[in-house]
Amino acid sequence: MISQNFDEFTLSKRLEKFFSEKIEGSCKKSIEMYGKLTVLNLNSAYLNKYSKDYDPLDLYIFNVQSEKSQDIKYISVWVYHDQNVISGIWISKEKPLGKSKPKDDDKKESAL
Repeated sequence: MISQNFDEFTLSKRLEKFFSEKIEGSCKKSIEMYGKLTVLNLNSAYLNKYSKDYDPLDLYIFNVQSEKSQDIKYISVWVYHDQNVISGIWISKEKPLGKSKPKDDDKKESAL
């Protein structure tokens, strides 16, 4: 069973730095764009394959409901495999699988 709580997790140093520098602006922008986000349930979970240049990551994708945008359907959380360290958070209208480069219409989506 996979817990939907990330209470015992820490942020990666890169994400921690981002939040310490841009948290206020990022949160305001997210609230303006999406309003309140409600996590509905776990959609899926994946293990990103390890390569010599990257650490393995677990990807958890949750279904969400946005107060202001009907297009937003997912919030994705990347976690370093077996380390309980959050590497990234992404709010989007599509699952982030297999996308190498965002399209112009994806610029509205938010990476936290």
